Amino acid sequence: MPLTSHRSGLSPARRSPASRTLRAALLLTATALVPLAPSTPAAADVPRPVPQPGPTAAFETLGSSSQPDWMSRVPDHTWLAAMSIPGTHESLAIHGGDPVQAQEDFGDNAQTLTAQYQGGIRAVDIRVRVNGGKFDIFHGSYPQNANFDDVLTKTQAFLAAHPGETVLMRLHSECTGAAFDCIDDPGTTDASRQAIFRQYVSRYPGLFYGPSVTSTTTVPQLGQVRGKIVLLGFESPYGGNYTGFGVNGYNDNKEDAYTTVEPGLKWSLVKANLDKAAADPTGSVFMTYSSANGWGTADARGPVDVAGGYVLWPTTVEGVNQYLTDYLDQGGDAGAHIGIVMMDFPGWKAIADIIARNPTYRPAGPAIWRVDSNRTYVNSLYGRCLSRGSALDSAGTGGLVIDRACQNPVPSSEQWTATNPSASFDGKGYFWIKSGDGKCLTVPYNNGVTPPAGTQLLWWPCETRWFSGNQMWNVLPTQLKDGSAYAFADQWTGLCVTMDPATSTQSTGRVTQDACPQ
Repeated sequence: MPLTSHRSGLSPARRSPASRTLRAALLLTATALVPLAPSTPAAADVPRPVPQPGPTAAFETLGSSSQPDWMSRVPDHTWLAAMSIPGTHESLAIHGGDPVQAQEDFGDNAQTLTAQYQGGIRAVDIRVRVNGGKFDIFHGSYPQNANFDDVLTKTQAFLAAHPGETVLMRLHSECTGAAFDCIDDPGTTDASRQAIFRQYVSRYPGLFYGPSVTSTTTVPQLGQVRGKIVLLGFESPYGGNYTGFGVNGYNDNKEDAYTTVEPGLKWSLVKANLDKAAADPTGSVFMTYSSANGWGTADARGPVDVAGGYVLWPTTVEGVNQYLTDYLDQGGDAGAHIGIVMMDFPGWKAIADIIARNPTYRPAGPAIWRVDSNRTYVNSLYGRCLSRGSALDSAGTGGLVIDRACQNPVPSSEQWTATNPSASFDGKGYFWIKSGDGKCLTVPYNNGVTPPAGTQLLWWPCETRWFSGNQMWNVLPTQLKDGSAYAFADQWTGLCVTMDPATSTQSTGRVTQDACPQ
């Protein structure tokens, strides 16, 4: 996939060259303050920090990703905890230079959030300061030129345009009042923060998944939350989740060693949590932050260094984003789900690789059938029932298979059962599909000449003396958006039971054999 600077219609991402100069100067200062060992190397051998490697498929190329509808292809019944979801840490931290900036800058007023959604990000980390009875977006003491209304209006617009998606939101009260941190309005309390948030919820009716903002909810299925924000948690400035908000246990399985800035060590912690997520059988939520920031410590590496790597002469240190992308490309954890992954400066390939781990459904089609508990086979595209048509002879030996509007109550002519053949011969793993009167779904024998696609199927007495491929069916499970379904492929012809679209509006339509779904 060729890399482009940005998608059409989006401003290119920005990271100020001045911030790189500041970063290099501060790093040189930090290096100078470290006492030299008695056997000081020659000046040419002293590690020299320089700007990190440029954008790659793993790092700082969100603008090359276009994944606005990927969740719409995931089945409704998929639990959010069973998914692999790309997210951003400090989602709107775009101002303040390298000590603070954690994401590519696609514009103020949460335009950056719109770019992230377009690129496939579905979990966001929003940090707020109380200002005049409202929430402004901050990172530490740095304002990010956006407020919570910007966040909600941009998210609402995206979800309206892409109703098959959902957004998971971590909301964090940023201001502790400590040094290098922001300060809320005087008199701000935990109760007043919660009251302000509830005002936002009431001003955006239907935008939030209700149980996540009125109580602490269990993990929902995707079909319950399409088109909505799921509040994962609303945290106090000191990290505890406010009671009555969010998803149960969303923070219980978290990797967030945010001061571990050596990328190799940080990656080992990230990978350990991804491995746990992949192996977990309990349906728990796993949150993995691939981000870290060492500014203010002896190892003054910022988010850009941890994510993208850097040159520490004479070697190049690989960033966590590249470790993550390599792991995903190589099928780490056998492609299992890895939970929510919160990244700094994500690249298009890292996002795509996380998304690719999710189950996808097959669109409805004339050769895909739902099997209901009343034994009806209902076509997934047309909603009509597989049925025995009129007999071909007066003895009622057999007849044509048709489709028609499903009847209520269900007659035996619309009931079918996939069953193993009798023990008189080896069915070789194939099934009879028997109608309510015990007759078998049959491809016409056609004097032994393989009949072509479009041949109408029969109901006919089951051949019990020997294996007869024209009555043997391979049952192929598949997944639709809202549930399970099946295709049925004949052993002899390799073609599938299919409604004829040309007769789909007639009172009785033709059921034929045709190409199986790909």
